[in-house]
Amino acid sequence: MLIIATFNHSAYLELALVLLEQKGFSKGSILAAPLEKQPREDKSEFNVVHKSGESAYDLAFIFAMIFMLLGAIYGFLLEWGPIIWSIIGIVLGAVLGLILEVLMGKIPFKTSNDPGSEVVLIISCELQETTTVETILWNHQAIGVSKVMT
Repeated sequence: MLIIATFNHSAYLELALVLLEQKGFSKGSILAAPLEKQPREDKSEFNVVHKSGESAYDLAFIFAMIFMLLGAIYGFLLEWGPIIWSIIGIVLGAVLGLILEVLMGKIPFKTSNDPGSEVVLIISCELQETTTVETILWNHQAIGVSKVMT
């Protein structure tokens, strides 16, 4: 019988392998195959839309809208009127939003959701040993476990 399991490459995988060897499984009956990851595509400076669907200019649009609204409101009290002050508010808000986007983009945030590489583990065992092997694999954070009859 073959038991196939997938793991993230971590210390739990190493502990599971050591425990399997201590239970009497030879190195010849255990196959660990790391999966290669697809290379990431280059991030172009012309790519405006992020993968999450947010635009790179969201903050500029938000500030432009807020400043336009304030320009229209206070434009009734000021000399040039609400239309001119709304236009001035749009321009000032957009410029301020763009400056903040550039400054925030320069801050190095470490937000990697990269789970690392995965490893496929194939173990050849007898039918009566399957529960022991499955228990060891599940207790050491296997992503998935499957049994195949040979």
